This record gives sequence, structure tokens and C-alpha cells, in this order.
Amino acid sequence: MLPEMTKVVENTFRAVNIAFEVYFGILFLRVILSWFRMNPYGKFYQFIFGMTEPLLAPIRRLTMRPGSSFPLDFSPMILMLLIILVQRIVVALLYALLF
Repeated sequence: MLPEMTKVVENTFRAVNIAFEVYFGILFLRVILSWFRMNPYGKFYQFIFGMTEPLLAPIRRLTMRPGSSFPLDFSPMILMLLIILVQRIVVALLYALLF
């Protein structure tokens, strides 16, 4: 493989991994922030909520039962596991396509 192509491949892998890690970090931050009383109208909270809720809501609908009094929400943990799984699949597919 040409040296220029090798750099492109390395940068592609790096960018994909960084994107997944940044989203994972944002999700982890949301979990930590949920332990504290936050202003739900603040820009920071709105950013974190807006980035994570579109993926958490469908998982929450599947895992939470109506009328359930169980106070723990496992949707962030499920999403974290899914992110790790999808990251590994995407990296493996990129590796298979590029090599």
C-alpha cells in the first residue's frame, strides 16, 4: 500500500474511533449529571440532553414498563454497550474494506 494511502487509512480509523469515544463520553457525562440537580433550561444541559436523548428514548421505551415503580433506568448502560459493539463492527468492516 502506498504511504499516502496508509496515512488516509490511519486517519480514517482514528476519526471513527474518536467519534465513538466522544459520544461515549457525552453519554457518560449525562449519567453523571443525572445525579445532580441541574437547570434543565441551561445551554450545557440542553446540549448533553439533545445529543443523547434521540438514542436513549427508543431504548427506554423498550426497557421501561408502563406503571413500573422500579426507579433505575438502564438505558444509558445498554446504549454504552451498543456503542462499544457498533464501534467494533464498524472498525472491523473498515479494516476488511480497506485491506
